[in-house]
Amino acid sequence: MKKRLWLVWSVALALFASCSTISSLQYDSLQPAEFSFPESVRRVGVVNNMPRIIADEASMSRTAGLLEGDGKVVAEALAEEIAATEYFDEVVICDSSLCELTLSLKGHQSLRDDWRGNVLSRSQVREWTDKLGVDMLFSVERVHIEVKKSANMSNLLYPPTIDGIISVVMRAYVPNRDTSMLTVTRKDTIFWESGPELTFTQIVKESSGYVAQMLVPYLIPSWKEDIRFYFDGGNADMRDAGLYVREHDWSEAYPLWKKLYDNKKGKQKMRAAFNLALYHEMQGEFETATTYLNEAANLAKPETFEATLIASYRSQLSERMTEYQRLRLQMLRFEDK
Repeated sequence: MKKRLWLVWSVALALFASCSTISSLQYDSLQPAEFSFPESVRRVGVVNNMPRIIADEASMSRTAGLLEGDGKVVAEALAEEIAATEYFDEVVICDSSLCELTLSLKGHQSLRDDWRGNVLSRSQVREWTDKLGVDMLFSVERVHIEVKKSANMSNLLYPPTIDGIISVVMRAYVPNRDTSMLTVTRKDTIFWESGPELTFTQIVKESSGYVAQMLVPYLIPSWKEDIRFYFDGGNADMRDAGLYVREHDWSEAYPLWKKLYDNKKGKQKMRAAFNLALYHEMQGEFETATTYLNEAANLAKPETFEATLIASYRSQLSERMTEYQRLRLQMLRFEDK
């Protein structure tokens, strides 16, 4: 993420320093999950394997504390989010806790910070995959919530808030393995406006529901917004092509850019090559896109804003090519449907 931000800022500074017409394109692209599951995994179960919680609001501070999430809420939210993607054929849920531990919120009772969940045994995995009729279990095993005053509590420009730092442990199990096939640990922070109406029950419930948003992009391909730049000024053909791009009509933009690339020299040819690289990336033709981008790099003068723009795009394109190969593997399960 830091690398992406650096690239965007580099391009933005270069564009600010230039007087050429550059436009940006925002689009949604499907990103691969961080982990790939075998194609044979078609039916999955989501089980609540977290300690049972007994709430006690009366003794709770509203500005600090260590809490455990609500496993029932976590399991229901995670199962719903996974099912909504339609990545697996079926999602089955067991929201009754498999964990025998019971905790009370009284006195901010929480487990040790380093406790990493109630690990299922091989026999338990076999039992629950058979009961649910699934190929794999997603077992949510801990949601730890650290509640504290936000750093901006003393800033008069913003309303006071309470931070909830959420740490998650989830495992994936398949039958006939002695250990889990995957352990996911994630941490994120959400916040609430501070006030007498805010309760720890609310914090636990909303933090538990948020866990699904933390986990699903790790497990299943997901959409995200990306940004690209292109040249759309300098001559009539480039401006007309830019209009077609803004209308998402790539078939009309392409011949205009190709004509400039074939018939012009120097800077105009370089900019056309850059735009052609973008066109081929949008078509999923990454090798052709790379060829045109290399041509643009060869034509660009060193240390110009065009050279900066090309270097930024080259990094983005290389990253997307790598991601695309992983994505293809993860989407093979749909080819026979």
